[in-house]
Amino acid sequence: MPEKRDARRTSLSFCTLFLFFSSSVTLAFLLGWKLRAYVFNYHRADVGARAWYLADRLLDESSVSAAELQSESYQGRLWRLRSLSSKLTWDKCLSPMKRDERSIAHRGAPLMFPEHTLEGYTSAVRMGAGMLECDAVFTRDRVAVCRHSACDLHYTTNILRVPALADKCDKKFQPGEGARCCTTDLLASEYKQLCGTMEDGGCATVMTQKEYIQLSMGREMKVKMIPELKEHDYSKIDIHSQDEAADRFIQDYLDLGVPPSLLFPQTFSKQHATRWLSKYPIAKNTVLLYSPGGQEQNGKDTWETTYKGWFEELQRLGQPIKFAGLPLNEVISANDALGGSFSPTEPVRYLKEQGIEIIVWTLERSGAVPSGWYLGVQQGNASTGTHGNVQSAVRKDADIYLLLDVLFKEVGVYGVFSDWPGTVTHYLNCALP
Repeated sequence: MPEKRDARRTSLSFCTLFLFFSSSVTLAFLLGWKLRAYVFNYHRADVGARAWYLADRLLDESSVSAAELQSESYQGRLWRLRSLSSKLTWDKCLSPMKRDERSIAHRGAPLMFPEHTLEGYTSAVRMGAGMLECDAVFTRDRVAVCRHSACDLHYTTNILRVPALADKCDKKFQPGEGARCCTTDLLASEYKQLCGTMEDGGCATVMTQKEYIQLSMGREMKVKMIPELKEHDYSKIDIHSQDEAADRFIQDYLDLGVPPSLLFPQTFSKQHATRWLSKYPIAKNTVLLYSPGGQEQNGKDTWETTYKGWFEELQRLGQPIKFAGLPLNEVISANDALGGSFSPTEPVRYLKEQGIEIIVWTLERSGAVPSGWYLGVQQGNASTGTHGNVQSAVRKDADIYLLLDVLFKEVGVYGVFSDWPGTVTHYLNCALP
């Protein structure tokens, strides 16, 4: 009898262990699957139909003349376009898309949505943007809000259709003269009554900087922030120096506990950059922006006369810049009219030698067919210090992928701003190893 009792106990112990082990494995599997689904959904991106439309047009060379098609330089272009087409089209890129911080949302997604609005930011993240930009300016009560310029409300919002707020404009509307409406004319509570607008009307939600931060750090987003402090004369609202503006700008990020790894503050000002790097550890990833001719395009500040010296001075002061932001026309130049090959510019060569990461602005800024200042001018422009030229090599909207390929593979840029982040996300997921 004792032997039977012992055998029964052994059998029960084995069954108990088996059931425990089976339950544990099942539970682990279910939890793992749920975690996998959560992580995938958290990082997933939907690049939308535009990306596939552009990919389908990569080999459409109807804009290239018959003589150009026979040229030697065309072969380099054709090789790259074929390589991209083999990776980017619908039937070739089958893997689920993921969010990528190298895809940077320029003011949200203003190719379609009003800039610096909740709707634009949300759409950008859904398209896979891993960084969001807020251009920061101040209201009359010294609250930082997201607007590209302190005085653009008369054409980026509906302020002129709200009489009580239109009456507060710095320059009231006059037929034939227009209006001038600034954030410094309004309290933050009044600013929040406005709608972000585009040509077709509608009402998108304008944002304060703190709302932008909370959105970026929220459970549904969790993206990095790349805000820019815009320069303006704020003396009439009792911000009496650029240092005070720089401090108020950073304070929002300190108040909301933003980790330094999530913040990339941008500025065209050496004064701002020096202050942030010397005073605020949270601003260790400061991005010093360079624009030929200076921020006002006055032709006085060029790479050779001004900006190179800024980087060198900050290095000597022990506050080296890790990131530089350059317009596309200062990053690469086409070696021929067909984009058979490209070369990095002098500023890029210097920055790469110094180990400074490069962020490029801005793709898809000039409408459906790439054109305009961001792509440079055909022969460069000595008066404004423009080094690069890619305009002649961009023949159709799908050539955006040609530029992305050069920027990431040959220059090795850190990230690219776009007015429609889905295009950059698509390239990063499908064409970049």
